[in-house]
Amino acid sequence: MELVGDFNVGDYIPWFGWINLINGQESKLKRVAKELDEYFETILEEGIQRKDEKVKGETVMDVLLDLHEKNANGFVLQRESLNAIILDMFVAGTDTTYTLLEWALSELVKNNNIMSKLKAEVRRSSGSKLNCITEDNLEELPYLKAVIKETLRMHPPGVLIPRESTNDINIMGEIRGQNFELIPFGYGRRSCPGSVFALILAEVALANLILKFDFALPGETSSSEHLDMREVPSLVVKRQTPLVLKATLSDS
Repeated sequence: MELVGDFNVGDYIPWFGWINLINGQESKLKRVAKELDEYFETILEEGIQRKDEKVKGETVMDVLLDLHEKNANGFVLQRESLNAIILDMFVAGTDTTYTLLEWALSELVKNNNIMSKLKAEVRRSSGSKLNCITEDNLEELPYLKAVIKETLRMHPPGVLIPRESTNDINIMGEIRGQNFELIPFGYGRRSCPGSVFALILAEVALANLILKFDFALPGETSSSEHLDMREVPSLVVKRQTPLVLKATLSDS
């Protein structure tokens, strides 16, 4: 993701693309692409072996391999297409999700009252035995959904989806529309195809983290007021400094 987000001279000035051969960017991209191809081939082989051994439980890879083998409705899903789909899931579905969770925990640590409300809601839903939160519990957790949406508004991980206008614009005093929607996954034909899955994954992960652990900044004198909340402009908007928290098992 860092390589994709780096400034590439050849993308802007094609006749200066040879500079990438000198600064090492071209060789880095080729090396990473080769490593990814080998890794995806390993995943495919493991999926094929899993099907041959008839392991219980269906995974996403099982579904893709079924489409590859059955050739349903005359649609041929080639092995190269399988690699491309895995690449999309691997690249687009990992950095954005864990970045969202990192920002959510950052804001929760800074706002103890919100953390307390969220913890109380999650525990009510899980029951007295603190059972793990599943997708079936999410409809009972409106405050959790609000926390995720507010995090997406304040720190949208996706590129080119800012939470506010870069400049105040006034065109002869005219304002069109008053109902401004939150669209952290984009909109229309180019919107994120995995938005529903990403939200469910983020909500379940955050709920279980809050349920099972109490989080605090490391060090006795650490104050959440001094937590660095600066962003790094890149393909995925991450924290400038990684979030480091002390997690302790929740007592109740």
